[in-house]
Amino acid sequence: MSERYPPSDCSTFEHEFTGNLEKWKVAAINEYQTNKKILEKGEVTIYTGPLQCFCDHQDKAGVKDGFIYNLKNIKGVDIVNAPICKVLNEDLDNITKLTFAVTIVIIVVNIILEMVVHNLVEWVGQDTISNQRAFTVKCLVVTEFFNTSIILLLVNGNLTEH
Repeated sequence: MSERYPPSDCSTFEHEFTGNLEKWKVAAINEYQTNKKILEKGEVTIYTGPLQCFCDHQDKAGVKDGFIYNLKNIKGVDIVNAPICKVLNEDLDNITKLTFAVTIVIIVVNIILEMVVHNLVEWVGQDTISNQRAFTVKCLVVTEFFNTSIILLLVNGNLTEH
């Protein structure tokens, strides 16, 4: 998602569109329309700034997510009539939910690994406490290695094709 919504310096847009909210709205709607067409082709969309910053500005101004923005052509016919900020905010909400879910999964996996290691150490039954502790350390090193590897694969994996 960070590829789709890269960080934007909204101060640049705020300075550029100061006193001209309509021009900013047009830039945001144009970015929305362009990315909508790209998405319909099945390609990766990138929201580089006007839409993100416009929606952030509108949010601070108290405008609701579902507000319908429209853009008319010279003849007065609606070209766009859509809740452009709702899409952005739904994506950001999904990012937050996914991040929370991954955190919970990692915690649960770590708890399960800890229980498995303790049960394995008891099941093997070393003769001395020193041997038991050494075996525990070996098991923890192996599990932490696989745990870290799996986390890195999940975090850095390109799951857009699946």
